Amino acid sequence: MRHKCFKFLCAMLFLFFTLPLPGWAAEPVGGGVEVIVPAQGLTELNLKNEVCFYQGSPKAPIEVLLEEPPMRLWAVKVTYDQGKEVLTAEEAVKLEAEKLVATGPAMVFTSEQAQLPAGGELTAYEPEIQKLVVNGEFIYRFTDQSFEGKGGFVLQGPEWTLEGERLAGSWQEGEFMAHGQLHFSSQNVWGEAETVTYYQQEDRLILTGSPFVRWEEGFLQGETDTVISLDLASGQAKVEGPTKTRFYQDGGVHPSGD
Repeated sequence: MRHKCFKFLCAMLFLFFTLPLPGWAAEPVGGGVEVIVPAQGLTELNLKNEVCFYQGSPKAPIEVLLEEPPMRLWAVKVTYDQGKEVLTAEEAVKLEAEKLVATGPAMVFTSEQAQLPAGGELTAYEPEIQKLVVNGEFIYRFTDQSFEGKGGFVLQGPEWTLEGERLAGSWQEGEFMAHGQLHFSSQNVWGEAETVTYYQQEDRLILTGSPFVRWEEGFLQGETDTVISLDLASGQAKVEGPTKTRFYQDGGVHPSGD
């Protein structure tokens, strides 16, 4: 069990959350912004307020090029407030950055953060493909490299999945936390918890809130006040509080957990 849990948790955390999203640097949005309007597109300029509005279509969207960080964006509607340095993209939005693609119904960029107000999908392609789907608002702050997602999320890698209600963390602080009816799986390991917390400096993972881990040869089940602490460097696990552990000599676990 120890080896399987260690392999899964390392993949889940190190491949996605311990490094900034490729292309989404800690630097604030800056540099030049170039907007390309198709032949049948519409451009409205308010020179007094320094606000520009661009209208395309699903088949011929507006294209936006950002110099810093380097990104390319497509959307049916784009509003750029030059004075406030706010770019808002709406309808069938797609963003491409270095080794990253993001899609959603809307995206808002300021000098301090990138926001997907209605959720969306983010796919990173290195070191291997990982996908994050957020049903509610998702925010990434350039200033402190923090992020938060609401409304439910699914995080997927080649061999693992983590689902929950909320996630938040900071790459600068080296912390990540997921909340709310969490379900995770990787090959032959499955589990549930109310909260998962990762501390990068300690290389430690904490599971709380009736944690449950099941593998082919058995399961470990905790109660509300049970805390499972995993040292990812050594693969050692420490459990505090009441637990129930069962092993199966035939390597099978009954679907009911018995």
